[in-house]
Amino acid sequence: MRLAILIPTRNRPGYLRRVLHYYQRLHFQHLIVIADSSSHPMDEENRTIASTFGKSLSVRYERYEATIHPYPKIAQGLDTMNEEYAAICGDDDFLVPTALEAGAAFLESHPDYSVVH
Repeated sequence: MRLAILIPTRNRPGYLRRVLHYYQRLHFQHLIVIADSSSHPMDEENRTIASTFGKSLSVRYERYEATIHPYPKIAQGLDTMNEEYAAICGDDDFLVPTALEAGAAFLESHPDYSVVH
């Protein structure tokens, strides 16, 4: 099953580093998309963080204008994904990978549902 997490972030490289470290420790096997609207120079720091963790995780960094509102950024980030299932996770939150996979498996076997929590 194809699953992805979208992580919107803005000007919080410490949080981004922490959440990616969490997924790295758990050997997360699915795509992580970072939707970054940080101002300069934090955008460069976030890009470096994404690149560093991209050696052990499947990470895609996407840059957005610093003035973008969070909702369009999330919608645009989701539009770039080709995965069947996606979750949105703030840079200061953590999702449990086994719970994500269980939710995706439920959706896979229950096509009359579109959301799980």
